[in-house]
Amino acid sequence: MLSYVNGHNLTNDDYLQVLATKMDLESFTDMQIAHIFVMNTDWPGNNTLYWRYNRSGYDPQALNGRDGRWRWMLLDMDFGFGLDFSYVPGIGSGAAHNTLAFALEADGPGWPNPSWSTFLLRNLVKNESYRNQFINRFCDLLNTDFKSSEVVAAIDSIQNLLQPEMAEHIRRWRRPTTLTEWNNRVLSMRNFAQVRPTYMWQHLKNEFNLQGTALLTLSNDHPEMGKIKLNSMVLPQQPYWVGQYFTGIPLQLKAEPL
Repeated sequence: MLSYVNGHNLTNDDYLQVLATKMDLESFTDMQIAHIFVMNTDWPGNNTLYWRYNRSGYDPQALNGRDGRWRWMLLDMDFGFGLDFSYVPGIGSGAAHNTLAFALEADGPGWPNPSWSTFLLRNLVKNESYRNQFINRFCDLLNTDFKSSEVVAAIDSIQNLLQPEMAEHIRRWRRPTTLTEWNNRVLSMRNFAQVRPTYMWQHLKNEFNLQGTALLTLSNDHPEMGKIKLNSMVLPQQPYWVGQYFTGIPLQLKAEPL
């Protein structure tokens, strides 16, 4: 697959379509965006895990990921959310770190982002349709799962779940040393989540030379009749849905009847 990418200019949509029979583009895109958003700089030259169901050729009718294409999964993201250890690359920038540029760097160091580790994304974004897909998927997530309120709520829910066990954990393992230290660590993650989206919007704009953003408002007057699909996501059933998107990047809207 890598040899195919190396030997074909992916600005050509026909070559991209062939590549899409070798790798799950959506899986790859989500993996890239997740690492970039959380600022995991122990990646992509490390902690990039990929797999495929071993079969001869591509079978588009196969179920449950058995079509023979490469897919990606997440692991070991503890450098993320602004972990303030001295050996974390980019920690001096905090939540402002441009992890998008970092993931597209062609001549990074041997660790954590050597050129081979950024090879696929660098070549994929040369293709306009994929680049638009990548940008819109990032925006979809920034408007939903990566929204500050959503991420902070997730952090709060996990903190509340672990809180009753932390005193015993500290006594047994001595890390963190105190409950105050633990709460401060969680606060750092919460602070990161609150400011990271603002930086991500700016990094996307600068990296891809985008225009400004506009608010998209969608309404469904007859939710009993169906749902609205916007790009990669089916919108929740509510009177109005508002999201922010880059002007000049085409959006995909679809009415999905019930």
